[in-house]
Amino acid sequence: MQNSRLHVRLSSFSHEKGGLTEYPLNHAFNSALEVVFPFSSISCPSYDPRDILGGGAPVFHVVETSLASFLQKPYLADRLKDPSTCFCGLGVGGALDRSDGVCVAPDGTLRLSVTSDTHQRLGLVGRKCTQRDDRFLIDVKLGAKNFGPDRRYYHRVLQCLEKIPSVTMWCLEVVNGIPVAIDAEELGFLKHQQVLCKHTAGTEEIDGPVLQSRTTTDDELVLESGRPFVWNDSNDLSFLHEWLGGISCGVADIDNANVSCRIERLRLRREKWEGMIASHQILAAIEWARDFVKHEAIPWVAIQVWGFRDSPVSWGEVEHSIANEFGGDNNYTLLIFSDDQYCLFTAAGSGDLFAKV
Repeated sequence: MQNSRLHVRLSSFSHEKGGLTEYPLNHAFNSALEVVFPFSSISCPSYDPRDILGGGAPVFHVVETSLASFLQKPYLADRLKDPSTCFCGLGVGGALDRSDGVCVAPDGTLRLSVTSDTHQRLGLVGRKCTQRDDRFLIDVKLGAKNFGPDRRYYHRVLQCLEKIPSVTMWCLEVVNGIPVAIDAEELGFLKHQQVLCKHTAGTEEIDGPVLQSRTTTDDELVLESGRPFVWNDSNDLSFLHEWLGGISCGVADIDNANVSCRIERLRLRREKWEGMIASHQILAAIEWARDFVKHEAIPWVAIQVWGFRDSPVSWGEVEHSIANEFGGDNNYTLLIFSDDQYCLFTAAGSGDLFAKV
């Protein structure tokens, strides 16, 4: 069985190297985003959920397309030249440990993760997956200066991609941080449907740890029982990560036998979006949370992000671990406090690498 790893970073947005702008942008394929915060007042603080994602409708596009169309049409190449525009796409419908996978990363890399049979049939040079000897990775840099219709390699790749049947992909195009409509005809898509991300929200009561920013000293805390949450205690941190994950999964009772920090009844508010979430929307959610926790009477805001289980990449161009059906974690949780301190949890499969901010 493949085990997951949990990396924890404690830092501050005000720290010289504490910024997180590149971290969400380096995790392009996001299947869900959840924002959670506790409140103690009779009513939940007022806010507009649309503001969390930076405005605009949280939409993505379900398309059927030939992979060769990404080479034949100038649409994508033109957008790679525009720094205000970001395009990405992910093949869906197949389990990556048993079938072929594909994605188009924001930097214009077409990544194929294929079986040895497909690799042999295509005739394109690939490299073996680090986790599996019977799978290969093939990268095509669509935006490279030396890759175009005037080059022989371009036509070789085009000929090989035409051997692949049409695929179903989820796609995003973001302009100035906002998801926009895709010109399906210009991209040569065979079928196209714009889909609104599923949005759910709710309030619940649950037992959970009393959390204060790690800069808070003991004499500033007034606790009836138990001790403060310890930020360098592995048991406390593991419990906190599991507890936050349990909230999302609807598991109310998380075993706290190995922790001694104070547990009390909390009222929580949740907002969750599922579908294909743009990294720019996650950046907007982080900025919203930083502002919200500073101006409302709440101790913290948690942002939880899930990657796609069957994405060929996890962070950046890093190969996504697919050793068996139990692998595939590429998720992260960001806990933000009013003094701009944060705790970042990154969960990854045993074979995955990720950028440590």
